[in-house]
Amino acid sequence: MNKRLILNIALFLLGFLSATAWFYLNTSDIVIPSAATQLNPPLATEQHLLPGNHQLDIENYQTIIDDKNNQISALKSQLVDLSGKTDKNDSGLKNESQLNQQNPADETQEQHLKKMSMTDFEESMKDSFVDRFKGIVLELSGTELEAMKKSFNSSTDKNDWSNQYETSIANFLTENDLNGDHFIQTLSCNTQMCRLEVNTNNDESWNSLYASMTQQPWYKTITVEESSDYPGNHIYYLPSINN
Repeated sequence: MNKRLILNIALFLLGFLSATAWFYLNTSDIVIPSAATQLNPPLATEQHLLPGNHQLDIENYQTIIDDKNNQISALKSQLVDLSGKTDKNDSGLKNESQLNQQNPADETQEQHLKKMSMTDFEESMKDSFVDRFKGIVLELSGTELEAMKKSFNSSTDKNDWSNQYETSIANFLTENDLNGDHFIQTLSCNTQMCRLEVNTNNDESWNSLYASMTQQPWYKTITVEESSDYPGNHIYYLPSINN
């Protein structure tokens, strides 16, 4: 709010209150004695006593006028306070603007254009994608699940990725199954994906163990689960993100 707007509001309120007081005095049949009359009252024979209800009206109107005057004084005080705050804000904005003008290149000096090879970009995108699904098993069914199963069954070829994942999965599950609750039914990987089938006596412990495996540094994939009708039986597919 600027000072001109504040001043216009205050002037409007002052005018409204003054008009209200004038209306009260001029729309009644009451006459307030002048100062001269109060100092030199007329003779007793020339005096006219106002009826009792008119005398009460005068007192009420005078009270209203006093209240309006008090409100006017309060508005004037608020106007002074607002003007002072506005001056301080304007001064602060001017100082900030001057600093920005003196150092216009500070922000641009901190910015540096980075270059990245396409290979690094692809690896970064893969890592970002995989990180979003750590600790998550995706449920798949219908034609999508059948397509994944067909892709796995279409090849028995091996490569470095398949060998590394078979070894890493087997070692992690064996070393961390402290109570012997989980049994690897099958574990096989080809160049496209791995298939893991496990039977467990403790689903809660198994879920915690598998979630921990997805947090391992070598785990750079996602897990898709095929639903099973047998309690404690879990079938997973882990596709190779590099292919």
